[in-house]
Amino acid sequence: MLKTLLAPAAVAFSLAGMIAHPVHADGFTCVDRNEWKELEITRDGVTLNNFSLRSAEPEPSDGSLVAEIAYSIVNRSGEPAVLTTQFLFKDAGGEPILVLTAPQYRVSLDTAQTLTASGATFIRPGTISRLVSACYQVVFVDKLGAK
Repeated sequence: MLKTLLAPAAVAFSLAGMIAHPVHADGFTCVDRNEWKELEITRDGVTLNNFSLRSAEPEPSDGSLVAEIAYSIVNRSGEPAVLTTQFLFKDAGGEPILVLTAPQYRVSLDTAQTLTASGATFIRPGTISRLVSACYQVVFVDKLGAK
């Protein structure tokens, strides 16, 4: 089970409308599925928003399904940013049923740059409909490692 940090500094991300969610001890912040569409994460002048998640058949189709996530990233800080984002989706029982990193490795943004990040992984049929919460972790990377 995830434990919530109690320090005020633990609330590092925000949603549109200024609703704050605690950052858990493992570094993930979780939101309800209903909040997913309006999620806006801002940290160190970098904003992630316009999240979408869907299931689709990969090309060429062999009958399998993939979960595809996509979102926008804008760097409004005064310096370049390098980051990666990890996502963990849970079912009604709190069990993880979908995990992915998007982009797969990391993305580099110059100042005042906007881009779209995406990722995909294979899933079982019905996975997307069973999701009730989304957890995320944004990891900023510099030349020496994670900060």
